Amino acid sequence: MPKEVSTITTPTIDPEFKSLIPPLTTAEFEQLEANILSDGCLDSLKTWGGVLLDGHNRFEICTKHSLPYRVEAIAVDSREDAVIWICKNQMGRRNITDSQRTYLIGKEQEARKKQRGGDRGNQYSKEARFQSGTLPQGKTAQVVAEEHGVGYGTVVRAEKYAKGIDIIGESDPELKRDILSGAKVIAKQDIGAVSKLPEPERPAAIEKIKRGERLNPPEPQKPREPEKIDRSDTTVDFSFLTQDHKLIEEDPEFSSFLNSMAADAELMAQLKEAVCIPVVSEFLVKAIKDKLTQYPDTIENADNPDRKAFVNVFNVLKKIIRK
Repeated sequence: MPKEVSTITTPTIDPEFKSLIPPLTTAEFEQLEANILSDGCLDSLKTWGGVLLDGHNRFEICTKHSLPYRVEAIAVDSREDAVIWICKNQMGRRNITDSQRTYLIGKEQEARKKQRGGDRGNQYSKEARFQSGTLPQGKTAQVVAEEHGVGYGTVVRAEKYAKGIDIIGESDPELKRDILSGAKVIAKQDIGAVSKLPEPERPAAIEKIKRGERLNPPEPQKPREPEKIDRSDTTVDFSFLTQDHKLIEEDPEFSSFLNSMAADAELMAQLKEAVCIPVVSEFLVKAIKDKLTQYPDTIENADNPDRKAFVNVFNVLKKIIRK
């Protein structure tokens, strides 16, 4: 169905909708104003039921200078759908900050949770497979995550972040603008934590954030004590490598391989020089790989009695490295 375009309708401003629009910098606004004064308002304003969804800055400039503008009606079914449309539309901008993007993802998630029957579908919906009334409950975060190419946890945290930002904005709109614009860098974890605080504790927390202090500073990590290793006994019994294995009896070459490996490992265990460990270990691992090429099912087949030999070899290597 063609979109309705009008040059007469005067849109109204909804404070919640306007709060979702990342504000322009002074330089950006002045450049937009100069462009409109020079070329006119080229892009139509987007509305829903006469309420402005997109084009707040253009509307302000055109009203200030008594310039004509076009109005285009967007077909959405509810207020929540309108919020979702605004969030998606704004995330398509190239110049939004990481904080603004997180905030918009969180606001979209909020709106989806308020919807009854899930997403109703429109031209901006990636999840068109969900028809009215069929979106699984509790799956909204997963839908938003897939839509924006982020993880489920990112969406959950973004919702908490958005709630925290809105709480901050109620008492300090300037701080909210500074955080979202990137002028003031605040840990997202702290902003999300504001929404969980009892209302009486929020003003003090916001003041703390404003001063650049952490609400929940990470605990300093204690230096790890070096592992105490008993080096009194540097010998390891490798006799098991050549004892009672079926393949050894049938294949002298394999027996020779294990004997050689045991001798090299014994030598390394007796030497305390750390430089020997990577050199001999690399040799032993290569030897094992070569032998597994000849007997590929030894490790995979749990019933193969020779599997124990390889398992023991790897255990010995770990034992040596710990020494």
